[in-house]
Amino acid sequence: ASGMVHLVRHSVRTGQWKFAVILVSFFLNSGIYATAFNFQTLIVIGPPYCWTSDLLGYFQAVAAAAFVFGVLGIKLLGKCLSSYGIMQVGFLSGASSMVLQALAVYTSNRNAAMFAAAALGCLQTMPSPIMKAVMSKMVPRGQHGSLFALIACLDSLSQVIFTTVWNAAFGATVLIMPGLVFLMFAGTLVICAVLIGVLQCHNPQ
Repeated sequence: ASGMVHLVRHSVRTGQWKFAVILVSFFLNSGIYATAFNFQTLIVIGPPYCWTSDLLGYFQAVAAAAFVFGVLGIKLLGKCLSSYGIMQVGFLSGASSMVLQALAVYTSNRNAAMFAAAALGCLQTMPSPIMKAVMSKMVPRGQHGSLFALIACLDSLSQVIFTTVWNAAFGATVLIMPGLVFLMFAGTLVICAVLIGVLQCHNPQ
């Protein structure tokens, strides 16, 4: 714990506001995916979707493929984009997926729209490892252990906090618009992309 405190104090003293911006983006991003899957399941097993367990399994398989595409995306996009650019693509991939999930129920083929949303989010896993890599370059090598302890702490804290926040938001809006919480997710991801864009403007790679 003392190592994490020292790391934060060192970042503040040295004016590494960029480090803080990436930490905030990581915190927000982690909070979304701590609850998004549960909401997806709740929505598609109820009306008007009423998915069977088989169809839900196919959807989960498509969503799980995002992890594979995330790795490939980092390798391919890394040849033409900066680390900040890759993060932004990942955030926007996730945001577009959330928007389509929110609006899928209003389309003529809502099932196909949900699967298309899962495909749109195939790059949404890219920001997290890239943010960790960028932050590791911002701190001295001897403080990497404290950095990853801080990241793990923030990850756990985001799950605790945002599980409560997003569950409350879902409960308050599900009767108005079941997918409204996904639009909130998308808005949060866009905010993350904007924050990273500010960093990119100050530190073009």
